[in-house]
Amino acid sequence: MSVSVPAYANACIAPSRSGSAVYLVGVPASQEGRLEAYSINLANINTPTATFLGNQTDSTAWSSTAAKACIPYPGNTANANSPFLLQQFGAKSFLTNVYTNGTMEPWSYFNQTGYVSPKLFSLTGAVGGFDWIVAVANRTSFTTNSPWNALRLNCTGPSLEANLEHQLGMFLRLTTYPTGNPLVSVGTYVAASNTPVQGYHVVFDAAGGGVIYQTLNSASTQTGDRIMTLSNPVDVDMGGIKLTTNVIPVTMVGVAYLLDQASDGSTVLYTITPSASNKLTRVPLTGNVPPFSSSMVATSMNANIVLYGSSSSSGPSAVFNIFDTVSKGWNGPGLVVPPPPPTSVSNPSPSTTSKPSGDNSGSGSKSSSTGGIIGGVVAAVVVIAVAAFLLVRHRRKKNQTPPPAPNKEEGIPQQQNYQPQQQQYNAHQSYYGAPGKDFQTSPVQAQANPAIFQAQNQHGYDPNQSYTYTPPTLSAVSQHGQPQIFRPQSEINSQGGYSQAGYPASSGAVSPQTPYTPSTVVASPQYSHQNQAQYQGYAP
Repeated sequence: MSVSVPAYANACIAPSRSGSAVYLVGVPASQEGRLEAYSINLANINTPTATFLGNQTDSTAWSSTAAKACIPYPGNTANANSPFLLQQFGAKSFLTNVYTNGTMEPWSYFNQTGYVSPKLFSLTGAVGGFDWIVAVANRTSFTTNSPWNALRLNCTGPSLEANLEHQLGMFLRLTTYPTGNPLVSVGTYVAASNTPVQGYHVVFDAAGGGVIYQTLNSASTQTGDRIMTLSNPVDVDMGGIKLTTNVIPVTMVGVAYLLDQASDGSTVLYTITPSASNKLTRVPLTGNVPPFSSSMVATSMNANIVLYGSSSSSGPSAVFNIFDTVSKGWNGPGLVVPPPPPTSVSNPSPSTTSKPSGDNSGSGSKSSSTGGIIGGVVAAVVVIAVAAFLLVRHRRKKNQTPPPAPNKEEGIPQQQNYQPQQQQYNAHQSYYGAPGKDFQTSPVQAQANPAIFQAQNQHGYDPNQSYTYTPPTLSAVSQHGQPQIFRPQSEINSQGGYSQAGYPASSGAVSPQTPYTPSTVVASPQYSHQNQAQYQGYAP
């Protein structure tokens, strides 16, 4: 018989195998100690119907003010009547198995250990009739100095007796202990029917970070198998996401989801797939979303997330909503418009909204703005063109070579084209030039108007007197610098460097005398085999 859906303050929901219904468990505030179970048909999400399954009453165990979690045994696919685990949180964390026909096994709890919140009670492995949970307890272990521990829960025990080590579950030690300041944790698992148990445990801390651990354990039923491995810790890439204290974790086999409260009070959804990526991302949504409530709970069913208790007002709510992870849309009553998601700077799409025909203020403003932009561009182009013209003109004037001054010596031919010097010269040896021939300019410093060497008569020698000039023989020595070639008299006088070499008159053949070397110039090196190495380093 169908009844209206009850509204519980601290309830939990578990999926059915049909994919069209969920199980709802809670304690009414008006009947403390009465644990009730319902089957909720969600074929019409806007008007769901409830069917009562059963109850268990014990005022010393069940409370309407204690948070609860409903956890299926997804690995127990062979049992059509497989139960789900009901875990209540508090100083005494009571638990029981609830079957689909409404049967509830007698409650029990772990001696001297309680679990603090369903937000820190994560399913990280499922094989056969076993579930592996990593959770935070209400006490810190003396041996591990951590509140974290692990549980292996068994849905196939004959009954729930006080000795949970051999019936419902057992404690497991961890190889690694996560942060002591956790905010929320969520698990994923690899669906399998054999060992080893594999999954992931993602822990987000109160400081705004997160860490992913791989989980590994054996499905052995031996009581001595007491270790769960948490290995390969990897930091979560939060991507700028900041979770609130109201965040709700949801496990969907290998994918984890987090429902959180947006700044406007609506529901925002994040996801992470720890087996493939360490990045936490915001789920893009289509359409409206449910308002967020701190008392709402969620579970996964096939490719959907089922939400119970969403409400924009305080107090419990009997509203159900469904999120389709494929279409990215919410369904159900009471949806609200979500805030725009934070995005990077991008070009917005053009608006298709048209203005009334009588309103020309927008077009006039647009035209004047366009004219101003065009005028500014034209003015800038003109200024740039003028500046470029003046710059080019200035450079051309600067680079132009002035025309050579006319030669004041009459009868002296103009300079011929430059030819490379073939003969080695001594920088301090004077030369007679052949009559009527020009000397080549120095390859190091060419002159615009080279002066021609002319025989000097002021020393009293007879130009008609025959003489013989024998140039000195130089040893072949490699030079590292350019040779210093004879510099014309006009150049020497203008630079104030060397005095003119003089040659006294002679009645016979004249051998050139050693030229005068100014005291301001370094003495000429002696050309001999003993100082060739020294000369090679000399640079004129």
